[in-house]
Amino acid sequence: MDDQGGPAANSHNGASDALDAHQRYTVPANPPHADDADAVSTEDGSGAGRTVKSAEMQQKLNNLKCWSVNTFKCSKQILNEKLGRTSRTVDPELERKIEVLRETQAKYSKLLSLSRAMNSHMFNLIQTQRSLGELFADLSVRTPPLLAELESSARTQRTLARQGDVLLSAIRVFSEAVDTLCNKTMQDTMLTIRQYESARVQYDAYRNEVEGQPAAGEPDDTQQLDAHKARFELLHHDVDVKMQLLDENRLKVMKRQLVLLETATAAYFSGNSQALDDVIAQFRVRVAQQTEPASFLEFN
Repeated sequence: MDDQGGPAANSHNGASDALDAHQRYTVPANPPHADDADAVSTEDGSGAGRTVKSAEMQQKLNNLKCWSVNTFKCSKQILNEKLGRTSRTVDPELERKIEVLRETQAKYSKLLSLSRAMNSHMFNLIQTQRSLGELFADLSVRTPPLLAELESSARTQRTLARQGDVLLSAIRVFSEAVDTLCNKTMQDTMLTIRQYESARVQYDAYRNEVEGQPAAGEPDDTQQLDAHKARFELLHHDVDVKMQLLDENRLKVMKRQLVLLETATAAYFSGNSQALDDVIAQFRVRVAQQTEPASFLEFN
């Protein structure tokens, strides 16, 4: 990791991401308020009770002070980065990986949306085939001259509907795997990345402040700098490890799911019922007749 300052560092898109991350993870949803002092109970008239309440009030005031100072320093750091007036800690290799992950997650979100759309369209096709089979069977009873032809058509539509249920089950398993990968596994890594970006802003804020002091700096500031540096380095390591594990898991999961989807789709459209049953048995996919299509809300 290198420190880069001046306008050159200002061009990084990480500044805006860091602002979002800082606001989300650094600033408490309900920061302590000085008004909490009104909550001091007057029921306990003993000196010990008043001492405890006074200590609690002082602790809340100290927490409010620390929160305010930290928020001010981090906001100042982000603003100065945008204006090119300060330096920021940069790891080009890690930031490149993070950007690739964001693009990958966006593409997998699109893949999930398309697989759900395919599931919905396939469901509607199967329902139409099943209705056609029932109608042909009913007409065969009412139209004796066309009995053979109508019975044959009814059997064909029923067979297609049954095979469609198998393909629909394969699509459902594929969609569930992509959903878990995109909205749980990747999202967990992105959460760690946002925490890392927030920690980076805090570390740089205290680092630039200490470096700008004429002497060695106040002991308290130096201690906080060390604490923020330790947290930043820990999260840097966590992000690196999580991204590596995510990539390995993604390749393993998608390889299996792509083979399932491709084989089931090819067997269905070629009319190979035996091959379709074999692939379902190989991947242990439970075949169940879907009674309702996916909600349109899932496509948003």
